[in-house]
Amino acid sequence: MVYIPNADADRQNEPEPVEEGTYSIEVADVYERETRAGDPMWRLALRVVEGPNAGAIIYDNLIFSEKGIPKALAMFKAAGLDASGGRDYQPAEINGRRCQVSVYVKEIEDEEGFSRRVNQVPFTGYGPPIESDGARHGLPEF
Repeated sequence: MVYIPNADADRQNEPEPVEEGTYSIEVADVYERETRAGDPMWRLALRVVEGPNAGAIIYDNLIFSEKGIPKALAMFKAAGLDASGGRDYQPAEINGRRCQVSVYVKEIEDEEGFSRRVNQVPFTGYGPPIESDGARHGLPEF
């Protein structure tokens, strides 16, 4: 017999979201998945590369549906890829690329009914890498 003292003990190790703001990130990993509607989706693990949150991971989904493609193309453009469309894109093309991302914190309820705080990337949340002069171009500030 095994005694488990806390039903949500596995959630205690989940990382806290980073504070709302704009971060320089590197695409650390891309996981190919499919949405419930059957659309292709890439789950991005975005590693913060500068500042006090360096090393933190921000997750985002790029969904390749009619509604989601503009966000995916904006991310590709911010990461320095050709975003004109009309071709196949591969996850390896964005792995290791850098750009900036704006995030906010949202309270969600997961599939098991537990409430937790997560980072969300808005539809217009991607921009080119932060310039050497520190300027942040094209992203909303929170």
